[in-house]
Amino acid sequence: IKRASNARGENGAGFEISVVCRPDQEVAVRALLMQAVAAAGLHLIELAAEGADSEGRVALRATVGAGAEGRPSVEATVARLSLDPAVLSVRWSAGEGD
Repeated sequence: IKRASNARGENGAGFEISVVCRPDQEVAVRALLMQAVAAAGLHLIELAAEGADSEGRVALRATVGAGAEGRPSVEATVARLSLDPAVLSVRWSAGEGD
């Protein structure tokens, strides 16, 4: 699934949040990811899901835009996601050019 938007923060800063879960938890984790992104005031640019790997894990990847103060919001979002037992792993990185 890919959804794209041109909504970026004031300075165009982009970040990628990657979340890994089991296939049976994908819908719940996707909803949790979307709620966390919205609660942090981030702007969704893209949401992609990669099918189950050889270990039966699904990777969700959200590209988000944030203003000048985006890094703390992204860190808080990842911390929030990491607390959910359905999340096997979560990480973030700054987008290219940031």
